[in-house]
Amino acid sequence: MNPRKGAYRVLGKVLYDETYSNIALNEEIQKGGYNDKDLSLLTELVYGTIEKLLTINFGIDHFSKVKTKKMDEATRLILQIGAYQILFLDRIPDFAIANEAGKLAGVYAKRSKGFINGVLRNMIRRKGEIPWPKKEKDFTEYLSVAYSYPTWLVEELLTYYSKDFTEDFMKASSKNPPLYFRVNTLKTDKEKVLEYLKKEDLEVEETELLGEAVKVKGLKNISDFYPLKEGWVHIQDLSSMLAAKFLDPKPGEQIMDLCSAPGGKTTHMAQLMENQGRIIARDIFPHKLRLIEEHSRRLGITIIEVQEFSGEKLDENLLEKADKVLVDAPCSGIGVIRRKPEIKYRLKKESLQALQNLQSSVLENASRYVKPGGFLMYSTCTIHPLENHQLTEKFLKTHGDFISVDLKEKSGGGFEDMGDLFTPAGEVASFPHKHQTDGFYIRMFQKK
Repeated sequence: MNPRKGAYRVLGKVLYDETYSNIALNEEIQKGGYNDKDLSLLTELVYGTIEKLLTINFGIDHFSKVKTKKMDEATRLILQIGAYQILFLDRIPDFAIANEAGKLAGVYAKRSKGFINGVLRNMIRRKGEIPWPKKEKDFTEYLSVAYSYPTWLVEELLTYYSKDFTEDFMKASSKNPPLYFRVNTLKTDKEKVLEYLKKEDLEVEETELLGEAVKVKGLKNISDFYPLKEGWVHIQDLSSMLAAKFLDPKPGEQIMDLCSAPGGKTTHMAQLMENQGRIIARDIFPHKLRLIEEHSRRLGITIIEVQEFSGEKLDENLLEKADKVLVDAPCSGIGVIRRKPEIKYRLKKESLQALQNLQSSVLENASRYVKPGGFLMYSTCTIHPLENHQLTEKFLKTHGDFISVDLKEKSGGGFEDMGDLFTPAGEVASFPHKHQTDGFYIRMFQKK
């Protein structure tokens, strides 16, 4: 299999069909035929091109009379793949980049082959002349081009965070995220998993924060990885695991997870409950609910009941019936850009208010399901204060029957190495540049 052709197919799905990058890439890998070297290049081209898309376009536009936004999709995509290699990959000879782009053009953009060749060869000769924006002259434009963020999103972040914080966040969000496994204690134990990982010559790192979490380096092809297929482990970022840890579900409890797909937190809660009790896992997308069912079968979980139901609707049959309710709210996803870089280009400023309205509505309904003395947790994978602290503060002010739980106090310590993980209000707010996790937010309330 040709990794550049594969990258072209995947990127076409991501940039023009709005498929998520991880899904499109996994579909391509499942076709088979990629050796380790080609698989590595395929992955690099896909994620690198998406991550640096606006940076790449800036470079192309300097050498092309036809700007990228005016090009047909095939021509633009071939140029972007080629330009990414020229600008960011030192190990590939320039002549090979141009030749391979010519081959792609011969298949997908025959009429533009000469044009593509001319632009790329011009870039190869004169890439040192590209007038990249200067930090000291226009900081917003500099961040936009250097880290490939739409200008409006740069301005949005700078409204709430300092220049240094914003750049550090963007820099960390452009790096490959670590791979964490959550050991499934319903089927195995950490010692058995660690033994297997070490036999596979993988580098592993444990964390004291979560006994079931293992950081893994060196795994090249995860789709056929035995511990994953057998349900020994589940892929989940450390920040996401903290939600279930702090909600602390107990065996025999009734839990509601209102926005449960794809099921990482849901299955983690079931694991902590020792597969005893009941979890009602709801979402509005049937295909995502099927994912939860698949994960549950693989992990040996039987207490999760998936239900197609919108969190925006109130279920009168379950009022004050749940010991604990989790709202992992639909959000902008700014905190997981390093995993899904296409989020930067799909998110629109006008959608932020609609998201906040949705989050408030779901949280309001969720609060109605909590028993007196029970707990309500709100979490997101964004760092935008309007979706996080400001939204939960508004909830607290309008719901006198709930009190905020100080998660730092509840943790009982052990988080000292993670610095300022907790806010003054006792929330969890993690950031990739500070905590080497996804950007994540957690706040918990108790009903009086």
